[in-house]
Parts: sequence; structure tokens; C-alpha cells
Amino acid sequence: MSQTEQRVREFVPGETDIDQWIRDHRELIEREANSDAPDAWVFQSFLDSIDDGEDDESDETDDEGGVSA
Repeated sequence: MSQTEQRVREFVPGETDIDQWIRDHRELIEREANSDAPDAWVFQSFLDSIDDGEDDESDETDDEGGVSA
């Protein structure tokens, strides 16, 4: 078993939060996304989905923290 395989926590559908799993393994996913492998786009899409979700969360926080005139 490779070092990468040893560092990756198993993803269990229905039990594991996919967003948290991706955040936990972001370093490895980024390495794969930046590689020349033909499936690098899949890893990039994982990162994009997390980045989009974080943008949505920060937008909600900004809306709640604002002062109405």
C-alpha cells in the first residue's frame, strides 16, 4: 500500500460528509488536480465544488452581519 493510500480515510457513502472528506484530503487532491494525468479534471472539479461552497457560506455570513439602513 502506498503512503498516499495509507493517508486517505475511507469514504463511506451515507456516513461520510463528502465536503469534509475533500477538505481533509485537500493536499492530495490538489496534487492530483495539478498533475498531467488524464483524470486530473475530476480532482479539479472536487476542489471547485468545495471552493464554491465556501464562497456561498461566506456570502451568507456577510448578509447576516450587515446593518440595514
